Amino acid sequence: MLCYFFIIYLICFKKYRVEVYKDGFYFNQFYTWKGFNGYEKINGKIKLIGKKGITADIYLKDKDGRIEETLKEYFKH
Repeated sequence: MLCYFFIIYLICFKKYRVEVYKDGFYFNQFYTWKGFNGYEKINGKIKLIGKKGITADIYLKDKDGRIEETLKEYFKH
């Protein structure tokens, strides 16, 4: 029974760290910004809009504004 609670904790409540780089971000694998059409800010979270059939939409929490600055720099081209 304790094992089930641990699994639920890992799936639902554990916060996973995302490493942000100039060319993309790492979360279990490396995602490049090329896989996304753009982004929008919704209630303090950043929604990366995925390309149809390639990547799904991904939501990231931006605490210090670093992710948004990186995205502005990349998507301004």
